[in-house]
Amino acid sequence: MGVLPGTKEWLHTREDGKLDENIWAGGDDRGPSIASKAFAQGRLAAESAHAELRGQENPRAGSARQAVRNGAVKTDFYCEQQRAESRRRSQEEWFADPESEIDQTISYEQACQEASRCMSCGLCFDCQQCFMYCNKAGFTRIDETRPGNYFVLALDAYEGCGKCIEVRPCGYLEARDG
Repeated sequence: MGVLPGTKEWLHTREDGKLDENIWAGGDDRGPSIASKAFAQGRLAAESAHAELRGQENPRAGSARQAVRNGAVKTDFYCEQQRAESRRRSQEEWFADPESEIDQTISYEQACQEASRCMSCGLCFDCQQCFMYCNKAGFTRIDETRPGNYFVLALDAYEGCGKCIEVRPCGYLEARDG
């Protein structure tokens, strides 16, 4: 699984996760790494497949995101939550069933709780702060949303007070000269 049949090589996909005609891959199929990288690769492959199969432009094509600057995320916006602890089998359980995994996975509920701890660093997550604090026509909700795209800024109606930038929790909006 993951290694190409008859070889010792991992799958080699394009940057968008595409492997072949109508086949995308991500995660452990592309090589061993940490879980968050596998999640990101899987999401990229899914978004790319979704866009291509609907005849839309790849949402990530040529859009390399810049890292969020230190201090741009307002951590006080988020509730402090403890990290989920996975169960580790006792030594007696190891000896009784040595073929089973030692470190157990977290439950579905724990996984959902872990996902709620995400601070969406640098990506709009529909917190609606910009929408609530801007003038009536400054931000408009997009009809067909997708991750990271929920509102559009109307430059002709935007007053430029900067309140939306001040209240945004994830670093998505930033002031620019000119």
